[in-house]
Amino acid sequence: MTTRPACRYLGRFVAMAAAALLLQAAACESHPAAQAEKLPPGVTKARVVSVVDGDTVDVKALAGARLPGTRVRFIGVDKPETTRAVEPYGHEATAFTHKGLLGKTVYLEKDVSETDRYGRALRYVWLTSPPAKPTEEQVRKHLFNAILVLGGYAQVATHPPDVKYAELPVKFQREAREAGRELWGVEGDGGDRPTDASGGKPCDPSYPDVCIPPPPPDLDCRDIPLPEVPSAAARPASL
Repeated sequence: MTTRPACRYLGRFVAMAAAALLLQAAACESHPAAQAEKLPPGVTKARVVSVVDGDTVDVKALAGARLPGTRVRFIGVDKPETTRAVEPYGHEATAFTHKGLLGKTVYLEKDVSETDRYGRALRYVWLTSPPAKPTEEQVRKHLFNAILVLGGYAQVATHPPDVKYAELPVKFQREAREAGRELWGVEGDGGDRPTDASGGKPCDPSYPDVCIPPPPPDLDCRDIPLPEVPSAAARPASL
């Protein structure tokens, strides 16, 4: 005679427990940690899987905007050469990027250009998700492109139209040069600017593929040390 009320109470208890579980599940789904990270437009979350040199890495995309490839070239900077020739502080710049980025999760921000002429994705490399309007302090601490320049491991190389953060790196380079940091403190170049692989002439950072002395004076084409290319007459004819 007393079993029916007990069953009724047990049913109510089960229903309340089920409702509590549903509420808990809904709360977990709405928690930010359980949701997919919302990234700004043009930003890719990725993991750095290898370091090519000081300003180029290979990545694995994790979320966000699609990348045109897995190799990423940093926008707005140029580090000393280590692939075609070894320039002062080239290996140190590569080691700095290796220590700072390898295995890390980064946020790759596009400017205007998608790739460079070699097909590498051109991106700003952030250590945290980039703010909509970053302050100078945020750029100093979290934009790896700027960190390279501040540390004296790279120099500014501005190539329009990718100039979103062009002003601050110029300021940071001046700061690094005045402090004689890393490549700016290399003996033999007066602490003013990096030199070519022979350690002689200073190189204009506007021309990353060839060492051209900065003005003044103006140079004629014959004064620029370009690699020798055989003439058409010297090349064998092909069918």
